[in-house]
Amino acid sequence: MLWEDFLGIIADAYGLSFKEKKVFQERFSDENANEKNIKIATKLSAKTQLSFGLSDIERFLKEIYTKFAQDCSGINSNTKGKSKILYTWLKKQYAQYQLTGKIPVLSTDYNSQYQLTKEIISPVDTPEKIETYSRKDYPIFSSIKKKYKSKLIKVAIMRNGEVLYTGDIRNGIYQRIEIALSFTDIALVIKDYVGSPEKDSNEFNEKIFANVMSFRPDIIVTIGTEVSIFSMKKCQENRIPMIAVGVGDPIKTGIINEETMQAAGNINLACVRYGIPLIKRVDFLANLFDQDQDPVFFYFIYNSCYRQDEILAAEITQLLRNRQDIDIKLLKLTDLYLEKEYDKRRNIFFGFYFLNKYLSEFISSTQNASFIGLSPNDMRLGAIASICQNDYSLGVLAADKILLPWIFKEKKSLSQIKLVEPEPYYSLNIRIIEEKQLNFSRKAIDMSSEIFK
Repeated sequence: MLWEDFLGIIADAYGLSFKEKKVFQERFSDENANEKNIKIATKLSAKTQLSFGLSDIERFLKEIYTKFAQDCSGINSNTKGKSKILYTWLKKQYAQYQLTGKIPVLSTDYNSQYQLTKEIISPVDTPEKIETYSRKDYPIFSSIKKKYKSKLIKVAIMRNGEVLYTGDIRNGIYQRIEIALSFTDIALVIKDYVGSPEKDSNEFNEKIFANVMSFRPDIIVTIGTEVSIFSMKKCQENRIPMIAVGVGDPIKTGIINEETMQAAGNINLACVRYGIPLIKRVDFLANLFDQDQDPVFFYFIYNSCYRQDEILAAEITQLLRNRQDIDIKLLKLTDLYLEKEYDKRRNIFFGFYFLNKYLSEFISSTQNASFIGLSPNDMRLGAIASICQNDYSLGVLAADKILLPWIFKEKKSLSQIKLVEPEPYYSLNIRIIEEKQLNFSRKAIDMSSEIFK
């Protein structure tokens, strides 16, 4: 769990109001630890488009300190430097969570609700449940024979700490294998571990991987680019098979060999790409609007904290050297909003990890610019288009193509499996694009798998 996710859980646990929570998360984010309250007011107003003055920040902080006073004993009505006292206390709670998986000040029930190390057991199911699934809908079941003796398989999932993206992929894996194992006498235990998506997070991921190894898994499934890169060498050293799922560019990250399209190096590994290759994404963008319309301007938003963002930014620069049909400018950001100079009606923004993690914040803080998401779910947030299947489907694909065959074929090598790539899945949001007074091209509509009106 990342620090920002931890702050959100704590805010909910202590009953902070909507605005109190916004102030709490901004005031105690690592980047603002030493900022003055007037600076917090400025940043928060820009991000949320709500009006926060210095007096508002101080008033909300007073309420926050009151709610934390019972557990954070260093805070009282006469104490100076309350923000530093609470920040230090919160960091201690966070450190304990990283060691134990539980937040000390929260009740047992609350910890179980937010506990990110879960397990499910899927033994033989009842005939009634089996009848609810149609074998013709799940082609992989045709290869399942009742020859399997009762056995237990342990699967560890280690994923990037962005809960929505990796959580949906994980849920796709969960449900698919739960259905599949209903037809067998295989018992499966899955444990879910959350690492960090940031590129300089080896120390944190080292601790998480140690917890993974204490589980003694038969196979490790990683979800996300950074934890997949980190886990490769560890799995090779420990001779544990690995499935890397949701990697933006498996070739540039060294997970997949470009010539063979199989695992790079001597490692028992298979991989599922996140979405489609960059060249196909750019092809779609190039055809999104008719050339005879007034020009639109594409920007790729990225953040250097995330390795995959930087890799794609470099790829775009190289790709555009040989293309005349589209121009894409790179925009490196750290804040969750656009400067006014970029908030224009014909500016179209897309990205990878950073943008899509904070897509709702970017959309809510702009009035004129348009954003392209990764999955159809982003249409709910106000994206004008998306270029990948939903994340849940990616989990299903990983289960069907790699994990379930590995289980049913009695743990044969994964290293001969070629890179698994989802089919292109383009979506368009007609309602939003009309609000922007733009029109999709006929070709973009024909290319699309789903259209939202």
